[in-house]
Amino acid sequence: MFGKKSLDASGQKSGFFPGKLEKGENGQPLPSNNVFWSVSHKDEYAAGLVSKSAAGIDVEKIKDISPALFNKIVSHKEKECFKTDEDNIIFFRCFTAKEAVLKAVGVGLAGLHDILIIKVEDPFNIWLKYKDVKYKVEHIFFDKYIASIVKDNYKIEWQVD
Repeated sequence: MFGKKSLDASGQKSGFFPGKLEKGENGQPLPSNNVFWSVSHKDEYAAGLVSKSAAGIDVEKIKDISPALFNKIVSHKEKECFKTDEDNIIFFRCFTAKEAVLKAVGVGLAGLHDILIIKVEDPFNIWLKYKDVKYKVEHIFFDKYIASIVKDNYKIEWQVD
C-alpha cells in the first residue's frame, strides 16, 4: 500500500497504531483500534497520518491549471478570502484542503460541491465548512508540492516519504 511507510512513521511519532487498514464502501479509511488514518500519494511522494480523531491528508504537486478547472473548484467568494496568493496556489490550497476534509468525514470527492473555504487565517492555515461543521486545515509546502492536513485544535503526527 502506498503510504504504509508514512503511516508507520506517523505511528512511531504519535504512539497510535491502527490494526488492519481497511476501507469502507466510499473508499474511506476505516478506523482500527480506535485509530483513524489517512494516506495520499503522488509519483514522487506518499504521505500518511494516524490520529485519535477523524483526520485527512492530501498531497498535490503545484502546477499551472486552466481557468475552467480553477472555477470548478474555487468559487468567486472563496477566491476573495485570499489576499496575495497566485491563482495556482489558491487552487491547490483549496483543492487539497477540501479533499483532506472530505477524506476525514469519509465521503471523498462526492462532497466537493458541499464544502466551502470560509476563512484564510494565514499562508499556512485555512478554515472550511462542510455540513455546518468547521474544520481547520494546515498547509505545508515542500519541493513544489503542497500537503494539507485536517488538524482542528489537536496535534497530528504526519510523515511524507
